[in-house]
Amino acid sequence: MRRITLFITLGVTAVLIGGSVNQASQDTIKERAISIEKHANAPIEFDDLSLSVQSIKDRLQTTKKNAKAELKEVKIKAADNWMKDFHIRIRNVSNKTITAVSLEWWITHPALDLPLIIKMTRNLRGGRVLAANDELVIDSGEKEYNQATHFIQSKGGTDSVTTATLKLDQVEFEDGTRWRLGSLFRRDPVDPKLWIKIQATGRIGNNVRKYSNSKPKDKTIGPLVRFSPAG
Repeated sequence: MRRITLFITLGVTAVLIGGSVNQASQDTIKERAISIEKHANAPIEFDDLSLSVQSIKDRLQTTKKNAKAELKEVKIKAADNWMKDFHIRIRNVSNKTITAVSLEWWITHPALDLPLIIKMTRNLRGGRVLAANDELVIDSGEKEYNQATHFIQSKGGTDSVTTATLKLDQVEFEDGTRWRLGSLFRRDPVDPKLWIKIQATGRIGNNVRKYSNSKPKDKTIGPLVRFSPAG
């Protein structure tokens, strides 16, 4: 098993776990609700989630579950800038080689009418793909924190992110297929900008939903974290 790390400049975050406070004054500490959404057939496993150097994965509790997906949540106390120092270790649990991954933060806030969606769009250094059982560490950093904070403030909010859900949005494979939100797709042979859902039999049907990466109004579609094959 190989482990690949995305090297991102990190901010300083205070985390209160088990009663200890690190690198911040007490008055910046608030309760945060952090959730992860996992589809039953997801090709990626969240192997670890950590704030600063402290893992929070073992504290996650299931809040919703059905045959297709599960939602887990943990409540911790952390400083306003907690998103600057959040680390996600993912692992390829499929039998395919992965060439691209898209993760998303879904942020809810009283000042927002709809969830704010922030994509992880870091580029991998070193030029590698994720083979079966390979790991990758993605760091949520200052970019994600600034995007969330500025947007909340632009809508009249005065505090920081207190509720956020981490989701696996899309995964591209070396064979040209793509997993997205529980379904498998392949490119439309007529229009390569479109993706066609592959039926359970593996056959491509005519009456299936298509989607495009080129539609600017579709905020759930966006750039992926791309990897190039190792030399």
